[in-house]
Amino acid sequence: MSNKSKIFLIISVDLLLLSMVAGVYFYFSELKPKPTAGANLVVNSSSAVSSSATTVIPPNEEVSWSRGSGENEFWVTNPTTKAKLYVKVFYPTNFENTAVNALVFVPGGTGDSSSFTGKKGLNIITEAGFIAVVFDPDGRGKSEGEENQAGYNQQDGLATIIRFVDSELPDAKVEKIGVSSSSFGLVMASGTLVRYPELPVSFLTDWEGPIDRNDFAGCDADLTGHLKGQVACDDEEFMVEREAINFVPKLKIPYQRLESVTDHGQPDVLSAVRIVNAAVNGGVPWVRLNDYAINQTFSEASPPEMLSDSLDKRTLEKVVEYAKELFVI
Repeated sequence: MSNKSKIFLIISVDLLLLSMVAGVYFYFSELKPKPTAGANLVVNSSSAVSSSATTVIPPNEEVSWSRGSGENEFWVTNPTTKAKLYVKVFYPTNFENTAVNALVFVPGGTGDSSSFTGKKGLNIITEAGFIAVVFDPDGRGKSEGEENQAGYNQQDGLATIIRFVDSELPDAKVEKIGVSSSSFGLVMASGTLVRYPELPVSFLTDWEGPIDRNDFAGCDADLTGHLKGQVACDDEEFMVEREAINFVPKLKIPYQRLESVTDHGQPDVLSAVRIVNAAVNGGVPWVRLNDYAINQTFSEASPPEMLSDSLDKRTLEKVVEYAKELFVI
């Protein structure tokens, strides 16, 4: 065999081997599961954030809703999670012939609408002439979906419910809307109102809401909060959606803080002082702690006297008092 023939034979064998290797690689690569388009890699459950977490629902997004089986019950679809959220509306008497102001109540902890519909229910709200709106956030009560601990997903649900109350509520004409949060509900409420500044909301009242990870995840020496031990304190992806101290100072509407002598969840009242100071210093147009002067700041070293602990039993009474004032600002 000539040298030229030997070279040609060697090249042919090499090409054949390369072709076989490539074929084997392609075969086994096709056997590997392919990621679904848009899928996220999850390193740990606490830091996983949905792909739509930072997406804000367009202002012209149509609200999808339907009537429920009970009186004045509705289902409003969260456009981010596609979950149907339970909404219950309580009307004042003789509301049909006039525009009425509405209060949307945001539950604390992992609570739902039943947090506000106890023995007396919301009679004090409707007797004052206001519409009262309660709801079950994603994954709570009668609503579909998954618990999101007041993060962006549940905030998007609240934003949609506010839009429903403003423009879609079929049985009443709503003039103005106020939002009233209870405890951890401050996170959902403030996050919603900052991420959706165009929402037609006149004010936010906040009853003893936790302001940061120290308050709700036990990340300081006090070890307080319903998420203590359930989320890592250095999980920034989780925290960025849920620290009210970063939302409240960016509000464009009046902010009223309600605080009693003994905070229901914290060993002191410093969170109230800090959030009010941050709101004033952040440029929120109208800020007040209890009945003190508007836009007054306070010393952490010497906090002011707070409302009597009986506030816990008459919170809605104070909300009505403040709402009457805030609706006319």
